[in-house]
Amino acid sequence: MDAMAACLHDGMPCTLYRALFEQSAMGMAVVDPAGVLRSVNPVCAAMLGHAPRDLAGRPLAELLPDGAAETLERLQSDTAPAPFERALRHADGTVVWALLRPSPIRDAAGVVSAVMVLVEDVTARRNAADDLRRSEEALALSEARNRAIVETAVEAILTVDTRGTIIGANPAAEHMFSSPAEELIGKHIHVLMPREEADRHASYMYRYLTTRERHVIGRGREVTARRADGSLFPAWLSLNEIDRPGFHVFVAMLRDITPMKNAELALVEAKEAAELANRAKTAFLSNMSHELRTPLNGILGFAEVIQQQMLGALENPGYLNYVAEIKRSGELLLANVNDLLDMATIEAGTLDLNESVVDFRDVAVSCLRMVAKRGERAKLSVDADIETELPPLLADPQALKQVLLHLLSNAIKFTPEGGRVGLSARVDPHGALVAEVFDSGIGIPADRLETVFQPFVQGETALSRRYDGIGLGLSIAKSLVEKHGGRLEIRSQEGIGTTVLIHLPRERFLADW
Repeated sequence: MDAMAACLHDGMPCTLYRALFEQSAMGMAVVDPAGVLRSVNPVCAAMLGHAPRDLAGRPLAELLPDGAAETLERLQSDTAPAPFERALRHADGTVVWALLRPSPIRDAAGVVSAVMVLVEDVTARRNAADDLRRSEEALALSEARNRAIVETAVEAILTVDTRGTIIGANPAAEHMFSSPAEELIGKHIHVLMPREEADRHASYMYRYLTTRERHVIGRGREVTARRADGSLFPAWLSLNEIDRPGFHVFVAMLRDITPMKNAELALVEAKEAAELANRAKTAFLSNMSHELRTPLNGILGFAEVIQQQMLGALENPGYLNYVAEIKRSGELLLANVNDLLDMATIEAGTLDLNESVVDFRDVAVSCLRMVAKRGERAKLSVDADIETELPPLLADPQALKQVLLHLLSNAIKFTPEGGRVGLSARVDPHGALVAEVFDSGIGIPADRLETVFQPFVQGETALSRRYDGIGLGLSIAKSLVEKHGGRLEIRSQEGIGTTVLIHLPRERFLADW
């Protein structure tokens, strides 16, 4: 080293040392006490992206992105400093991490005249260490996150090895099975099942582990589980597999479905109770309709005898008016009773059609004749616009007549004096039958159009409920039309009028049109 110092002191290294310096496989640099690079060998220069001559004479601080003062202080120490790592600036602006091993060079008087620094590129190792640290941090964060998810999950989560031994249980599992985790871990999963369920589970797992055919893995199914006190409860089980080198387990997620089962049972019981009540209502209405019809028929019959004065003239003609009112009220009551019975039959699902070949025009004309007198008494114009030739129709004539009479009666009922009602029928471009019952009456408010087909609902507001009826006509008509595979459509504008459209499918016609 003294010879080297002498050579450096003279400004030119000796030939031997120069050869070692230039040809060394290790990066080397000589720094004078002022912190200036005196010489840099090719390996060190290449490490920093420079030629050796570009670095000679430059302050070392220019190559230090940070910590320049501390680095120079270490290098200028009288005692040999320990190796240390430092970031160096590459020619392209990137950072190269280097391990610096400084050795002082002394002159003949023992004074430090320069420092020989061995420079080793440790960037790859440093980056690998950083990557490893970041991976470990990410793994730790992921594990913490997964642990938090498992620990706070509402569902019970059990980890089971391939032998069926429980190796992990979250707090929800402790609560569900009324047993702390330390008592669950180490036991076989079968302790959480009744015998029959355990046998089925063992069969499933044996078949899977021997054939690898999935029957329960990755799928959910209902099972019966057992608590620590022996009580049983229904649960929904989802079983999944984690198969990694050196780590093969099954993860069971369970949810107590007792509340859902209770709700289902309550729903079934409520449905059965509703069906029983509906059957009782239907039987009651049927019996009541018979009980009401019998005296009504007597009232109407005797009212007819008196009105026609079949047994002789009445002395006071005012009695005839009373008898007419009795008859009208009786007819209205009988119509309401018939509607109630029809509605009960429809709701019970026992309504059957007696289908035959029907001429719709004949049915429509017959209905118009039946309501003509009522329209005349109400001082209304009754119009008809029915195509002269309509194809024969396969339908229940009584049901069609009932539909048209309900709709025409409503039209007359809700149309003031001087208005008009009518019935039209035609075959549309698609070959279906379209019949329209229209009026120029009070109309239906827009916010009530969606409810008028519901039983016992009337179209007018409570303030204008001055019309007879119990609100079953439209509901019965809709059900009868739908029973024929058709549909009922209503269009109305308050104060202008209402149109009810009957659509019957082309399949009801016996011949193409």
